[in-house]
Amino acid sequence: MAMTPYPGLQSLVRIPEHLSYEEASTLPCAALTAYNALMGPKPVKAGDYVLVLGTGGVSIFGLQLAVASGAIVIATSSSDEKLKLATKLGAKHVINYKTTPAWDDEVLRITGGVGVDHVIEEGLESSIILPIIMKSITLRGIHVGSVQQFENLNRLLIAHPETTRPVINRVFTFEQAKEAYAYLGAQTHSGKLVIKVAA
Repeated sequence: MAMTPYPGLQSLVRIPEHLSYEEASTLPCAALTAYNALMGPKPVKAGDYVLVLGTGGVSIFGLQLAVASGAIVIATSSSDEKLKLATKLGAKHVINYKTTPAWDDEVLRITGGVGVDHVIEEGLESSIILPIIMKSITLRGIHVGSVQQFENLNRLLIAHPETTRPVINRVFTFEQAKEAYAYLGAQTHSGKLVIKVAA
């Protein structure tokens, strides 16, 4: 077996030229995880309903990638302000789960009683487990994705540069790292936070 002189190079993926370094820094985890979730064993297709729970990094990328793929996106949040961003990014339906506690009934109403084809959920709630079992739903735990998926993700980003541009809520300097983590913990942001290591 031939050994590559630089083993780490096989994991490098070229940054799409239309993205800044800050935008590209958001791709390896959040964007690739969302891509893996949507393009896995049952890839999202035009006309599918995609439910995006929340407006964190993976959820926002999931929304953008689903829209770019022609899917119909339903987004949920506890904040009307965050739902405005989801609408701007292409969500056809938005639900504030604080003002609509029976948000799952609203999802069924929107989909004509059928339900959705894909769900992006960043942290599984126990209330979801029983419906998953009763409907024989395929549930996949996802931990980022492969190099090949990353390259495929970048092709999708390049094909739809405006609708898939990473949503960066705020950029912190390296000296502001503690402030960045406190801001992250407050969960008041939508999209991604970036800590810039060097100018």
